Amino acid sequence: MKIGRGVRQGCSLSPILFNLYPECLTKEALEGFGDFKIGGQIIHTVKYADDLVLLAKEEKVLQDMTDKLIEFYVHCGNTGPT
Repeated sequence: MKIGRGVRQGCSLSPILFNLYPECLTKEALEGFGDFKIGGQIIHTVKYADDLVLLAKEEKVLQDMTDKLIEFYVHCGNTGPT
């Protein structure tokens, strides 16, 4: 998907897209992962503002999640991790 332009600063659509994009990215990329439960719910991530925390019980699962997110991020047309 080639994106030619973003939204103007102050546009009311900007915060919606800011929240929607990472939510869709992590939901799609991390499907099938999930061994960390809080209150009976499988939790993959904790997000606050522009921060993302990945949750896993084992280091290997955490690394696999990180690799999958990077792979998916690049597949969506981004340049890779920064």
